[in-house]
Amino acid sequence: MLRILLGFIYAALWFPIAVFIFTQYVSHSNEGVTAFLFSLSITGPAVLISMPIFYLIRHHKPIQLLDCLLAGLLIPILILIGFGTVTNFAIATPLAPLCIGVGLISAFIFWIVGLRRNARATALS
Repeated sequence: MLRILLGFIYAALWFPIAVFIFTQYVSHSNEGVTAFLFSLSITGPAVLISMPIFYLIRHHKPIQLLDCLLAGLLIPILILIGFGTVTNFAIATPLAPLCIGVGLISAFIFWIVGLRRNARATALS
């Protein structure tokens, strides 16, 4: 249970930390904290959406790597659709490849940290 929680935490924090480091140290901007909080406002809700989905699926079958990657693909698309309906789709469209990439990487990180050695999870079977 602790590994699963750590998996969710790492999946939510890897991107904001990378954005902070890039903004603060690579771009030499003083907006690292602002960039961290903005990117956390994107990944945080995505992880909160994925937690009940994970527990719902887990009670019906073992979680597979493919399940995680599918969720990492679909959840960002749903968030982009929601964001695009609230704002303008012209704003959300350039963000789509980045959000989907972040979602897939987050799903893979969650799999590695939270489920890889779990007896109830399997890689592809």
